[in-house]
Amino acid sequence: MSRNSKCDTQATTGSWHAHFTALGRWHASQRCQLKRAQIARLLDKGKFVSLGTEPEFHRSHCLFYSAVDGAVFVAVRDLLTGGVVSVWPLAYQDNQPWPISEVDVLKARALASGRQEPSTTQCRVHYSTSGGQRTRTVMKLCGKLDELVKAAQDAAFQEDLVRAAERQGIPRSDLFAFSLGHRATPGERQDIKRTDS
Repeated sequence: MSRNSKCDTQATTGSWHAHFTALGRWHASQRCQLKRAQIARLLDKGKFVSLGTEPEFHRSHCLFYSAVDGAVFVAVRDLLTGGVVSVWPLAYQDNQPWPISEVDVLKARALASGRQEPSTTQCRVHYSTSGGQRTRTVMKLCGKLDELVKAAQDAAFQEDLVRAAERQGIPRSDLFAFSLGHRATPGERQDIKRTDS
């Protein structure tokens, strides 16, 4: 099971078009009010968040937002044909090995609405070094700042932030706070909730 593998790029490049298998048609009609053609358009235009792939089953999981339902859903696609084999409500994804963070939900919603934010929100971590305290931007997200500030209270969001810092060489143990804001207005510092693993 992998998240954001090379196979997912096929879904965003449009090298095949979304269509529905018989089971996929039935699941979509039973679980989502968005018409299948609208779901296919979102998938073909890359207006989804890639949750990961199951290479052994040739499956890709794509999080998309339905404004009609006011909710997000997961389209399960065949990596070989692009066919949608199932559509799951968010609750079904809880049984999968990777979590869907609030950030993923916000991204899917922003992608579906096509809204352009005036600027991206910068996620900065504050950490200690032998030379004192430092600040570094570790993620940039699209979305309304007030929605992201609410999402930042979620432990999964903060874990994503900590992992992004670790990928940039900042040890988890050195982190003490984060802030969300724009380039000109850095935002208020918030303590990082400790879930040391």
